[in-house]
Amino acid sequence: NGSRITERSYHTMLAALPALLLGFYHYGMPAVGVACLAVSTAILWELVINLVTRRPITIGDGNAAIIGLIFAMLLPATMPWWAVITGTFIAVVIGKQIYGGIGSNAFNPVAVAVAIMMVAWKGLFDFDGMLVNYNLDFATLYPIAAAKHFGSASAESFSLWKIFLGQQLGGIGSTFGLGLLIGGIYLMLRGFIRWEISLTFLAGVYLT
Repeated sequence: NGSRITERSYHTMLAALPALLLGFYHYGMPAVGVACLAVSTAILWELVINLVTRRPITIGDGNAAIIGLIFAMLLPATMPWWAVITGTFIAVVIGKQIYGGIGSNAFNPVAVAVAIMMVAWKGLFDFDGMLVNYNLDFATLYPIAAAKHFGSASAESFSLWKIFLGQQLGGIGSTFGLGLLIGGIYLMLRGFIRWEISLTFLAGVYLT
């Protein structure tokens, strides 16, 4: 079971690379720093909680690294260091370990961390504001924010294809739709994701 978790973590990190690398390309070294800090501190929190609770050391299975990586992918490249560390603490210690670890947590640890941080520090997830100093080769405004503040006609300036290719503001690794799709297909082919679940989830979102 442990080797299966390790294998899953390895392939999940590989699947995340296309979307993550585009984020690095767009946002540069600040994005790399956020990702490295998130992964390393997630592993550190896992080690600390293992030692405090006198449980077997589990950082070798890669699950904590995955939590840190996915958390980083949802953050703006300018996220302060203290917020990254706080978020990985919430994800690993509260979202995962307090519930009993892998297989016991009622909610996705990263989702728990993001939800709590968005309530506590909403401004940190205002991508329009957090990324305002970037001079990118595409519109530096959320399409939905443009429609909200400037009317639905303003959304016509956005190309769905370009958005699918990652030309939109957002988290470091959450905007490149094609890259995420490639990663998802890879995980399906490796047998870590069931295509039925993914397809019905996307269909539910689309229909509603």
